Amino acid sequence: MAITEPSFTWPESGVYKVVQLSIDGKPLLAFGNIIHGNILASVLRKFGIEYKLLENRLHERVPAIEGEHYKVLGAGKAAIDAESKKAYFWDISGGYGIGINEEHVNEIRKLYADWAITSDPTKTP
Repeated sequence: MAITEPSFTWPESGVYKVVQLSIDGKPLLAFGNIIHGNILASVLRKFGIEYKLLENRLHERVPAIEGEHYKVLGAGKAAIDAESKKAYFWDISGGYGIGINEEHVNEIRKLYADWAITSDPTKTP
Protein backbone atom coordinates (compact mmCIF):
# COMPACT_ATOMS: atom_id res chain seq x y z
CA MET A 1 0.00 0.00 0.00
CA ALA A 2 1.54 3.28 -1.07
CA ILE A 3 0.15 6.73 -1.54
CA THR A 4 1.99 8.81 -4.11
CA GLU A 5 -0.20 11.93 -4.26
CA PRO A 6 -2.56 13.81 -1.98
CA SER A 7 -5.62 11.64 -1.59
CA PHE A 8 -8.27 13.91 -0.18
CA THR A 9 -10.87 16.17 -1.70
CA TRP A 10 -11.75 19.52 -0.19
CA PRO A 11 -15.33 19.36 1.09
CA GLU A 12 -18.14 21.74 0.22
CA SER A 13 -18.17 25.07 2.03
CA GLY A 14 -18.96 24.72 5.73
CA VAL A 15 -17.48 24.00 9.15
CA TYR A 16 -16.16 20.49 9.80
CA LYS A 17 -14.16 18.48 12.26
CA VAL A 18 -10.79 17.65 10.72
CA VAL A 19 -8.10 15.05 11.34
CA GLN A 20 -4.57 15.82 10.15
CA LEU A 21 -2.62 12.68 9.42
CA SER A 22 0.14 11.16 7.38
CA ILE A 23 -0.21 7.84 5.61
CA ASP A 24 3.09 6.32 4.58
CA GLY A 25 4.63 9.77 5.09
CA LYS A 26 2.14 11.64 2.86
CA PRO A 27 0.16 14.47 4.51
CA LEU A 28 -3.61 14.10 4.34
CA LEU A 29 -6.72 15.74 5.74
CA ALA A 30 -9.94 13.96 6.64
CA PHE A 31 -13.14 15.96 7.20
CA GLY A 32 -16.46 15.08 8.78
CA ASN A 33 -19.24 15.98 11.16
CA ILE A 34 -18.73 13.01 13.48
CA ILE A 35 -16.20 12.41 16.27
CA HIS A 36 -12.55 12.64 15.25
CA GLY A 37 -12.02 8.93 15.93
CA ASN A 38 -14.79 7.94 13.52
CA ILE A 39 -13.39 10.29 10.86
CA LEU A 40 -10.01 8.60 11.30
CA ALA A 41 -11.55 5.11 11.15
CA SER A 42 -13.33 6.00 7.92
CA VAL A 43 -10.18 7.20 6.14
CA LEU A 44 -8.15 4.22 7.35
CA ARG A 45 -10.80 1.81 6.04
CA LYS A 46 -10.77 3.71 2.71
CA PHE A 47 -7.05 2.96 2.34
CA GLY A 48 -7.33 -0.59 3.71
CA ILE A 49 -5.18 0.19 6.75
CA GLU A 50 -5.62 -1.97 9.83
CA TYR A 51 -5.74 -0.26 13.22
CA LYS A 52 -6.15 -1.02 16.90
CA LEU A 53 -9.13 0.32 18.81
CA LEU A 54 -8.45 2.11 22.06
CA GLU A 55 -10.53 4.05 24.54
CA ASN A 56 -9.93 7.80 24.17
CA ARG A 57 -10.15 10.52 26.81
CA LEU A 58 -13.94 10.69 26.38
CA HIS A 59 -14.29 6.91 26.80
CA GLU A 60 -15.07 6.34 23.11
CA ARG A 61 -13.67 3.34 21.22
CA VAL A 62 -11.53 4.88 18.46
CA PRO A 63 -8.48 3.99 16.37
CA ALA A 64 -5.10 4.40 18.03
CA ILE A 65 -3.43 7.72 17.23
CA GLU A 66 -0.80 5.90 15.17
CA GLY A 67 -0.27 2.56 13.53
CA GLU A 68 1.96 0.77 11.05
CA HIS A 69 1.09 2.96 8.03
CA TYR A 70 -0.37 6.09 9.61
CA LYS A 71 0.05 8.75 12.27
CA VAL A 72 -2.41 11.40 13.45
CA LEU A 73 -0.58 14.72 13.69
CA GLY A 74 -3.42 17.00 14.70
CA ALA A 75 -7.18 17.34 15.03
CA GLY A 76 -9.61 20.19 15.42
CA LYS A 77 -12.01 22.10 13.22
CA ALA A 78 -11.88 23.60 9.74
CA ALA A 79 -13.94 26.33 8.09
CA ILE A 80 -13.94 25.75 4.34
CA ASP A 81 -14.95 28.23 1.63
CA ALA A 82 -14.67 26.01 -1.43
CA GLU A 83 -15.73 28.68 -3.94
CA SER A 84 -13.02 31.10 -2.80
CA LYS A 85 -10.53 28.29 -2.06
CA LYS A 86 -10.03 29.33 1.56
CA ALA A 87 -9.53 27.13 4.60
CA TYR A 88 -9.10 28.05 8.26
CA PHE A 89 -8.03 25.48 10.89
CA TRP A 90 -8.38 25.79 14.68
CA ASP A 91 -9.46 24.02 17.89
CA ILE A 92 -8.58 20.83 19.78
CA SER A 93 -9.98 17.30 19.66
CA GLY A 94 -11.52 16.49 23.02
CA GLY A 95 -11.21 12.76 22.42
CA TYR A 96 -7.59 12.68 21.29
CA GLY A 97 -6.48 15.70 23.31
CA ILE A 98 -4.49 17.23 20.43
CA GLY A 99 -5.00 20.38 18.40
CA ILE A 100 -4.16 21.65 14.95
CA ASN A 101 -0.58 20.89 13.92
CA GLU A 102 0.98 23.91 12.20
CA GLU A 103 3.76 21.89 10.52
CA HIS A 104 1.12 19.73 8.85
CA VAL A 105 -0.82 22.84 7.79
CA ASN A 106 2.38 24.10 6.14
CA GLU A 107 2.72 20.83 4.21
CA ILE A 108 -0.88 21.17 2.97
CA ARG A 109 -0.15 24.79 1.94
CA LYS A 110 2.69 23.54 -0.26
CA LEU A 111 0.46 20.92 -1.91
CA TYR A 112 -2.43 23.35 -2.47
CA ALA A 113 -0.70 26.63 -3.33
CA ASP A 114 -3.89 27.88 -5.02
CA TRP A 115 -5.71 27.80 -1.66
CA ALA A 116 -5.49 30.51 1.03
CA ILE A 117 -4.91 28.36 4.12
CA THR A 118 -4.69 29.91 7.58
CA SER A 119 -4.68 28.46 11.07
CA ASP A 120 -4.56 29.34 14.72
CA PRO A 121 -3.50 26.27 16.68
CA THR A 122 -3.98 28.07 20.00
CA LYS A 123 -7.52 29.30 19.38
CA THR A 124 -10.43 27.47 20.92
CA PRO A 125 -14.04 28.61 20.86
